[in-house]
Amino acid sequence: SQGAGLPAPAAAAPRPTALSPATDTTLRTITTSKTGTRVIATYTDLSADRKVMAACFFTHPDNGRLKIALGVVGTTNHLQIIDAATGSLDGTRTFTGLSDGAGVRELVYAPKAEAIIATCGTRVIKANVRDHGWKDLGAVVSPEKKWAQGYEPRLDADGQVWIGNSEATVVRIDPVAGSLTYGAAVGQGASITRHIAVAGGTVYAGVGSSSPRIAAFDRKDPSRVAATITHPKAASTGIARYLTALDETHLAVELPIGSPGDTRSLIYDTAAGTWTQTEVYPFNGHYAPHPTKPGHSLAIQGRGDGTGVLFTMDNATGRKVGEVTAIPNRYARAMALLPGRSNILGIVASTEAGCQYIEVDVEAGRVVAQRDPEVKPAGLASQAPFIPDDENALYVGAYQGRTLTRLDLGAAELTQGAVARTSGTQGQVESVATDGSGLVMASYEHARVWRTARPGLGEASQVAELGSHQQSRPFGLALAGGRICVGSAAVSG
Repeated sequence: SQGAGLPAPAAAAPRPTALSPATDTTLRTITTSKTGTRVIATYTDLSADRKVMAACFFTHPDNGRLKIALGVVGTTNHLQIIDAATGSLDGTRTFTGLSDGAGVRELVYAPKAEAIIATCGTRVIKANVRDHGWKDLGAVVSPEKKWAQGYEPRLDADGQVWIGNSEATVVRIDPVAGSLTYGAAVGQGASITRHIAVAGGTVYAGVGSSSPRIAAFDRKDPSRVAATITHPKAASTGIARYLTALDETHLAVELPIGSPGDTRSLIYDTAAGTWTQTEVYPFNGHYAPHPTKPGHSLAIQGRGDGTGVLFTMDNATGRKVGEVTAIPNRYARAMALLPGRSNILGIVASTEAGCQYIEVDVEAGRVVAQRDPEVKPAGLASQAPFIPDDENALYVGAYQGRTLTRLDLGAAELTQGAVARTSGTQGQVESVATDGSGLVMASYEHARVWRTARPGLGEASQVAELGSHQQSRPFGLALAGGRICVGSAAVSG
């Protein structure tokens, strides 16, 4: 029925857009059009976001089949299990109510617990691979930080999982008991610990901010820093990244040398205390070496066309021993020699459509299998809906898509044909306002403010950057007296 105070319906009101029963619909916002009684519910769009950020291999305890766990970034925080042999989707875990939009960014399989340990926003999640149940184990960082900064959590010899964080400590996770133990802070000038490496009885963490370095912890006692490893020519600021244990005495790491922008791939000999520069430049997350037979590791050298070359590296010298083969995708999220097939290397690489699975026979020097696993979209949530007083159109921001979308409310159907999008914005659009001639919007990531033209939504130009941190977030936006007013949690996010 017509509610009191609402305007009369438009003479030829367009039909509402029906949502398919198969659509995972989440009501986000209701608003009304002032040019006609119209209720708009923005919802989660499951058509796009398949960004694979993390992967690991494991043998399923029920049937012994090789599986791949994928961390997919989206508003619904997806963990997906893929069958390596067929590429088919075994199932998904959706972690609700946890740092919505952060996504599953790091994960590792813990065989003693028969579970995936994953980070999701500030939280650590335990997902059982048998019964599909999951449990929130707690925060790895303070809630104010809003992000779990550890990358590639590592297992030690006791089956414990270690991860870094943005508090410049390490966290030890007991996957069976589900408990967290917080380690000591790594020292003055440190603001973050990211990659973890485990060699023998020692856990190493790459440390960042001033004086980039490696911190060593006794895996039996994370409450103290056992040693600090620095390079004599390390830059004054930066981070020790992509830390990998090649064997019991050799660590691979990427460090800024001399100046913060001059990054080198290095090997540190923990027994001799010496540094060696490798022929790989740089390692970065896609090409980090993977230990194989004694004294050797496999690494990827990227090509400009998105492909790569797999080669063998000497752990002590960092030199190439020889090329194995060309591979079709250089953006590796995980590499591992497959259980029971010691000559076969499995690679999970990111693609625009999700991921690609590649098997390489390292002895024969050729790719023997290549599949495109089924990756379920993790979802894009639209937000910041805005209907101008003088225009029968709905403007809405995309959560992950970094765009502002215009939907013509006068169209018979809200189809893609009625959509215009900006380009150039960075971070999801959080709030929108207009001064008549243009639209002003605020976006996540450094709390940036943008302006774009009406109508047509051309290229967005940046007006201001309010935040000092990547996770800085704007709250609210208004235009008054020719000024832009915006609130922001500008430092911690």
